Amino acid sequence: MLGGEVSGGVVSGGVVSGGVVSGGVMSGGEVSGGVVSAGPMGRGAESAMYGMGRPGCNPAAGPTMKSVMQRTVLGIAFSAQAPRVRPLAWALLSLCAWLCAGCASGPASPRGPDAVLLEQALDAGELAALVEAWRAQPDATALRRCVLHRLQPRDPGSAADPDAPDDWPRDDAGLPASALAAAAAFADAWRGQLLGVLARDEAEERLARSLAGVSIEQRAGLPEAIEPSLLGAALTRSLATEGVQAFVARRDGLLDLLLWRTDERRTYDVRVPDGRAEVQVRLLDGVLVHGARAWASCDAPAVHGGVMTAWRDGTQLLLPLAGTDTDSETFRAHVLAREAQRQWDGQHLPPLDDAERHYRAALAELARVESDGYARAALARLVAAARRGRGEPEAHAAWAVAQALGQLLGIAPESAAAWAGVRANSLQASAASLLRASTSAAIAVIDGERVHFLPD
Repeated sequence: MLGGEVSGGVVSGGVVSGGVVSGGVMSGGEVSGGVVSAGPMGRGAESAMYGMGRPGCNPAAGPTMKSVMQRTVLGIAFSAQAPRVRPLAWALLSLCAWLCAGCASGPASPRGPDAVLLEQALDAGELAALVEAWRAQPDATALRRCVLHRLQPRDPGSAADPDAPDDWPRDDAGLPASALAAAAAFADAWRGQLLGVLARDEAEERLARSLAGVSIEQRAGLPEAIEPSLLGAALTRSLATEGVQAFVARRDGLLDLLLWRTDERRTYDVRVPDGRAEVQVRLLDGVLVHGARAWASCDAPAVHGGVMTAWRDGTQLLLPLAGTDTDSETFRAHVLAREAQRQWDGQHLPPLDDAERHYRAALAELARVESDGYARAALARLVAAARRGRGEPEAHAAWAVAQALGQLLGIAPESAAAWAGVRANSLQASAASLLRASTSAAIAVIDGERVHFLPD
């Protein structure tokens, strides 16, 4: 799940059961950014999942035999080219995940082995191979049964199975009739793309035909020309009589959908190391549909949740009201500081590349930490996500932050355990210093060209 950011389902009462989810953003593990994310369901550029990856096991604890086995087989799964080999690799990885069943991504989110695997498969764009491996033992867990049922091939537009409590969307899930039809159309497109049955243009062509009564403006006859913001506006107009609002974003090759009833708009004046910036936030109440990742993960918080994830609509962040603690350090550092830095950069710096934007946003979060506990958690996410290579901008940014901080603090960047001793005040000062240094580098011009400040 490359780059970026969020989850989905029907928000209702705090119970995770059959497509009904609540607690949203504070549980569990890219949408803009965020958690926030590689692969067809990875960290997306248009959405706003915040975060730096989701560790499967506690990275601060250092490598264990379980984690080494897991990473080894994961490497086999990702590198296997033959279609018959990849499901077998995921079957082996399932065994490794069961060995790591006690691992957790955070104190509030116990993770079963299937949740760990599902998250890794979604992040890597390997869901089809995992599903094929799981079909050999379909009844192993409730999560596995739900995922296999939702991803079971079916006729476009077919109704949910009334005898399957985990099917989605359902007539009894609180969705008005027209919203139910829209959700089913998006689910058909997600299913086809995630399983590799439909190419993007085929999935979007099918989606366009299924959205009865919705005018897709400026489409010019090409699926690639579908403009997500126009589609979201058209859906909102279509659903307005039923009190439903819509937002559509293209994330990691998918047209993603957010449906909700009402929202509260807030403006935050946020201090960043270089100055101040305003952040516009919409807190969504009555969320009905919360995206493809949540749908594909059966709303399992440990898979689709995350540090705090948001969707980005222009300069606004969209967050579900349920589960968003606006008085928390997570909200101040992970959501507001990151977004404020993005806003400040857009107003004061020349255009940055994706890795540079992620690098500065990550430093802004670390410069805003208040407690040692949050500092350790933020660093653990960072180290877990760090991978060198500009092909994955967010992972490359995490690697660059770890390298720069390690040099400044005298810590070996690859030693996860060494980061556990970093204190909040030291991290604040170091991150702010690196961020200011990158500001100077971003505005430097040599021979008439801006110099990119991150190493390759």
